[in-house]
Amino acid sequence: MRILGAFLALAFSGSGSVLAETVAQWDFNGNLASSTGQAPLTAAAAAPASVPSVTFEDAVIGGQAAKVAHFTRGTYFRAHPGFPPNGGGIYVNQFTLMLDLMFPDRSPSGGWAALLQTNDTNSNDGEASSAYVGSFFFADKALSASEIASLGGPDAGGIAAGPCLSGPCKPLFRRGDANGDSSVDIADAIFTLLYLFAGGVPTTCSKSMDVNDDGAVQITDAIYELEFLFLGGPATKPPSPVCGEDPTDDSLGCELPGPCV
Repeated sequence: MRILGAFLALAFSGSGSVLAETVAQWDFNGNLASSTGQAPLTAAAAAPASVPSVTFEDAVIGGQAAKVAHFTRGTYFRAHPGFPPNGGGIYVNQFTLMLDLMFPDRSPSGGWAALLQTNDTNSNDGEASSAYVGSFFFADKALSASEIASLGGPDAGGIAAGPCLSGPCKPLFRRGDANGDSSVDIADAIFTLLYLFAGGVPTTCSKSMDVNDDGAVQITDAIYELEFLFLGGPATKPPSPVCGEDPTDDSLGCELPGPCV
């Protein structure tokens, strides 16, 4: 859902319970409650407001019906994700913050609009006028490109926990693209042969060289690729020619987020 408002003051506390997936989210479905079990947001006020003011309205976002939290200039929210300290010290120093955000037309005044205030006392710059901010989401680590992509794009439902957050995220790669140049050609077969028999360049994604998808990198992969390229042999196993996840489980490695990201 969306919020129309001034600024956010986010206090990163080391106390409180921690979810197994170490994420926190607030979706503003007519209230300030957390959708992942944390404490509700706390509305407060700073200049020019003397008291906070929050109302919930209906809106259409991306063609979908949604609730919108409208808060006045000077109203802000404190969020306590409840994560334990990390990165050294007593604070949550490593985290990912994602906001589903849209700014309205700010003319004729223009000016700055702040998204985040990490100073819990609001004693430095962070105030702003109005902006549309959607459900916002925390994780207690820096998310990879694959993990962020798994959350999907903005919609009326807000930011949802993606599949990569509850377990390892699969890398994205192109099978047959052994040398990682975004194409499948004879150079890839040569790369594989040099890798196997001549101490060639190390690879960060051996899955790309497993052309026949038998779970191993060997000379048959180079032969399979050459037959496909020049003799009308069977096509390279998926994912190919476009990037994707490995549809089969094996022990071959591929560094996240994968060569396609």
